[in-house]
Amino acid sequence: MNAHIHLRARSLTMTAESPSNDSVQAAIWKVIALLGELPVITTAGHRQEELEVCFNDLKSAQGEALAVTEEHVWTLWCDHSSEEAKVILADGIQFLSKGNLAQAEAIFDRLVAQYPAWAETWNKRATVYFLQNRDALSVADIFRTLELEPRHFGALGGFARICMRNGAADAARQALLRLLEINPYANGVARAAAALSDDTPPVLH
Repeated sequence: MNAHIHLRARSLTMTAESPSNDSVQAAIWKVIALLGELPVITTAGHRQEELEVCFNDLKSAQGEALAVTEEHVWTLWCDHSSEEAKVILADGIQFLSKGNLAQAEAIFDRLVAQYPAWAETWNKRATVYFLQNRDALSVADIFRTLELEPRHFGALGGFARICMRNGAADAARQALLRLLEINPYANGVARAAAALSDDTPPVLH
């Protein structure tokens, strides 16, 4: 998911008071099992050498440097060797940012089918499903995102939100701790993980 997308008509503030269901719970724990199996590295995908530099920088980046590095990671994730694919993704992001979720979903469906090894297509569709409250589908796409890009801090953050609104606080905490391994100074994440450790339901923005 992309923390930089803001929808005017929707609030992304989630708490542990939201409803849960069995299919979502099963999907959530499948992702947690995956996190235990995957290393926090990847060798496949586009522009990996540049991504490696960025993720090394994230180990110490704070303040403005952190924001710049995170933004560059998002840029690299959204890049592709096909110019047409990049244009189509940009169109989908535009629809998503304007709250046109049906149009965005159709575009991301197309991209997932055409470029199944491109992690960001799965992540963007997961965002659409999240905003539609289709949590089981969103978690399934997060699972695939993390298979392809285990360092995807956006997907981990979105997954933690879904965990919280489905009453899976321990899963949310595990996701946030994994996120901190990748991006130790991510804004608000350490506080949220600590609050979960204290059994205090945090509000994730």
